[in-house]
Amino acid sequence: MAVGVPGSFHSWLFPKESINFMHSSFALRWLSKLPEEVTREDSPAWNKGRVTCPLSSCQVVKAFASQFLRDMETFFRARSVELAAGGLMVVLIPCRTERTHPSESTSVHVLECLGNILMDMVKERGFVDATKETMSEEIVENLDINQLLLSHPLIPCRVADFGCSSGPNTFAAAQIVLEAVTVKFKSDGLISQLPEFQVFFTDLVSNDFNTLFASLPPERQYYTAGVPGSFHSILFPKHFLHFAYSYAALNWLSEVPKQVLDKKSPAWNKGRIYYKSTQKEVSEAYSAQFAKDLMSFLNARAQELVRGGLMALVIPGVPDITSFEMTAGLKFEVLENCLLDMVKIGLVSEEMVDSFNLPVYFPKPKELEAVIKRNGCFSIERMDTFSNPRKHATISDVKIFTSHLRAVFDGVIEKHFGSKVTNCLFELFSKKLSEAANSSSLDIQTPSALFVFLKRVQLV
Repeated sequence: MAVGVPGSFHSWLFPKESINFMHSSFALRWLSKLPEEVTREDSPAWNKGRVTCPLSSCQVVKAFASQFLRDMETFFRARSVELAAGGLMVVLIPCRTERTHPSESTSVHVLECLGNILMDMVKERGFVDATKETMSEEIVENLDINQLLLSHPLIPCRVADFGCSSGPNTFAAAQIVLEAVTVKFKSDGLISQLPEFQVFFTDLVSNDFNTLFASLPPERQYYTAGVPGSFHSILFPKHFLHFAYSYAALNWLSEVPKQVLDKKSPAWNKGRIYYKSTQKEVSEAYSAQFAKDLMSFLNARAQELVRGGLMALVIPGVPDITSFEMTAGLKFEVLENCLLDMVKIGLVSEEMVDSFNLPVYFPKPKELEAVIKRNGCFSIERMDTFSNPRKHATISDVKIFTSHLRAVFDGVIEKHFGSKVTNCLFELFSKKLSEAANSSSLDIQTPSALFVFLKRVQLV
């Protein structure tokens, strides 16, 4: 006979002396609750920013160990009442050796990686949150609701995300816009005339729109649609959109600059996969391609936005006084060195490396400003730079860093080199970074976020 008995095994579940044999496998490591000390900000065991026992915190380890002992005592006390005299019990618990620190086990390394992934998600969302107040302020200050919305009361407020990808930050950014517009209507005493909202999510046809739509917030207060296509071209009818934004997408180039792949060009980037500040011709080629692409983007948006329409751009970049190598360039340099090492041992040909460059560029604010002014269709209402601090990298950071880099560039690299070379490349990349992290010589700094808020000033 088989029956189910609901309840916590940290309490009594059976009558006294009613069980002859008990068994528990891989369950007793689960605590009845988190140690209170690790969640209190005023406690020396506060485990800020982590989801498991860190190597450096004895207080956190002791807190978890104490909770485990309390739970075990409760478990055995309950079982001692339930077991008949002479009854048997088998308990299997994942464990470690006496000399092993809790965070040195494989399972805890997995949890450490999970913690880093969660923190990286916080940082990504942090860029959205960092620009939230600024974007909201600019919308409230610059949105002319009489001209844009109230003059056509039956038309919804149309918002477009250019380069939406398929992650949750997409919806966070859209919500910022909608909330700011709502605040504007409230402050003007016109909340009863708040229009309906329609949000368009645009990206390349290869984007996973199914995943995006499957994760749409159920409580959203807007209609939505997906629009496949390149944002370097026109995607909407003329004078159709009221607000547009693009988050961390415009640093992707429409193509690698032709000069850097031309053996006869002074900008030929032989043996390299990205640009460096010291290579004037190569840097200029990348900068020119970025300017060309951004101009195409602005020209298209100028057609689609109504007069007075607003647009916010958040672009990974570098401050005017900082070199690319000091920020985003590090990961590309290591990746490049890995490819060159693979050339030396015959895993990939020199010609294959020479014919490959990454189609990404991290602009400086002055470059961004120059293109916008040259375009002439938008006024710059605000420009800001949100920077990230440099931090020393740990082994766990390396794993997350490698995973993120591969997630971003895997498709581009595999298309050129094939899956076998790509797998070897990222294994070597992780190994090199791990060695640098172990020697305390690896610092990581992610690109800054360049924020620019624009208003459509004239019709074409």
